[in-house]
Amino acid sequence: MKLASRNIRGVNHPSKQQELRHFLLKHRVDVMGLVETRVKAHNASSIGSKLFGHNWGVADNYQFHPNGRIWLAWNKARTRVDVIHTSTQVITSSLSASCDMPWLLMGDFNVVLHDDEKRSDAMFDHGSMRDFGDFCQQLQLMDLPSQGMFYTWSNKQLADARILCKLDRPGVSDHSPALAYFVTPNVNKGKCFKFLNGWVLHQGFQQTVRDHWVKRFRGTKMYCFFQKLKSLKGELRELHKRNYSLISQRVVEASADLFLTQQQLHSHPGDQVLMQKESSDLEKFLMLRKAELSFSKQRAKIRNIQLNDEGTSYFYAKIKERACKNKIGSILHNGSLATTDASIGEAFVAYYTNLLGVEHSMADFGQLNVGGAKLAEEKHGSLLLPVLESEIRDALFGIADDKAPGIDGFSSGFFKSTWSSTGPDLIAAVRDFFTTNKMLKTVNSTILTLVPKVESPTQVTQFRPIACCTVVYKVISRVLANRLRLVLGDLISMA
Repeated sequence: MKLASRNIRGVNHPSKQQELRHFLLKHRVDVMGLVETRVKAHNASSIGSKLFGHNWGVADNYQFHPNGRIWLAWNKARTRVDVIHTSTQVITSSLSASCDMPWLLMGDFNVVLHDDEKRSDAMFDHGSMRDFGDFCQQLQLMDLPSQGMFYTWSNKQLADARILCKLDRPGVSDHSPALAYFVTPNVNKGKCFKFLNGWVLHQGFQQTVRDHWVKRFRGTKMYCFFQKLKSLKGELRELHKRNYSLISQRVVEASADLFLTQQQLHSHPGDQVLMQKESSDLEKFLMLRKAELSFSKQRAKIRNIQLNDEGTSYFYAKIKERACKNKIGSILHNGSLATTDASIGEAFVAYYTNLLGVEHSMADFGQLNVGGAKLAEEKHGSLLLPVLESEIRDALFGIADDKAPGIDGFSSGFFKSTWSSTGPDLIAAVRDFFTTNKMLKTVNSTILTLVPKVESPTQVTQFRPIACCTVVYKVISRVLANRLRLVLGDLISMA
């Protein structure tokens, strides 16, 4: 389904009518909202017929405003619209074809949401911006990803008198045509394993890891280490399923149980059984609430969130905003628009295969005549010393717990919290690399995370790839970096 909205600024002129008809046909619009039509009531029927034809239904607000400021039109062959409420400023309706979809808000607000959405030497109306921002936050509205020009309105003046504003949004539309696509969601694929830091709060977590870590595997130290991690994933998934699935619902139920126990204890203040039950119910509630906050914090990528921020509209809005921004609904590649998960994936794979997967001949470094500073021979030994356990531990504990995991799904927080069990094998795996100069393909594999360079990216080149490496790869890199840091002063001259 395709919905569109526009502040038409008058639709009496034939050129405006032709422009709008072309827009409707080109984009196969199903529902069209128009504001500031400036059409008198006695001309509405004839102009409406010219614009939409006889297969469209039209609702207006002439009974509340003499110029019928708002028109709502829909293609009766493709959708059904029921008008719920009409006033001087709003027409509220329901769409039979989208009853399970979120609300889409369209209207003429004439105000920007952020400072960077207006270019002008004139003073900003921060009061209106604040009111509009509060309005959007209270209704939990968010901008949809958009394509096209960032600034959508200008006052058509010259030089310093020119004003540019972003007044048009998908879902909050003003002076330029805005077209919103409602597409059928793609079937979700199975989710990859990802360690959740909140699991460490469970009283049986450490024992689960210890019991599983005693398994024996044959192979190199690094191979055995990753086989243990691989086999542990199933146990951790079961732990989550038994104790943390539908976590928000569990928190509500635990809170209700605690409240009921406290009510009973209020009626029987000397009951020892109720006292013990209150203590256990409170412990269970606090544990679940802390786990819920940890899961949500990890999902929302909010580092400085406090315990009392949980449950606020801002907190959950950040999670929804992150999910919305992470979704790539369409992308332009080789002149065509990819809109399905498969075609979008193919576009990125083709681009990065050409960028990163092409072999090039490398120079023979033994034949290079490198000038400049050289490392003194007496300091060569500091780089070649065996890797110490303290170096590996310091490298691991220097990685933040909430850093994105690699392809195996385990974060540094997992290894820190289970250091007594997993630490010796992690040390052995890292040392195995420095001893054999060999690295497993699993360790050397990375996940490319695409971070938008611009507000609403439309092309593959408008994303910045970030490589998410495994913790073992990060530890090896940090060990090397820490050793090189000690001698860089001898190799790099002062600027």
